[in-house]
Amino acid sequence: MDIVWKDQVDNKYDVYVERVEPYKGELVIKEGDRELTRKSVTIVYDAKFGPDAADVYEWQNICINFIDGELNKKL
Repeated sequence: MDIVWKDQVDNKYDVYVERVEPYKGELVIKEGDRELTRKSVTIVYDAKFGPDAADVYEWQNICINFIDGELNKKL
């Protein structure tokens, strides 16, 4: 597994982007061992020296929108 970026949201959700092929990845949101969602994303410049700031911003927004939107609908 080639992790391009990872973070944690609300000290509860692990979020990361895993490279699946050049310039493409999958953003994963997990709560503990349970995978909540997986979404295909692009990786600008293929992140040879780390992810592009614009990519990170987009990925963070996807994560926050999912966690605040989709998960809170289920509560």
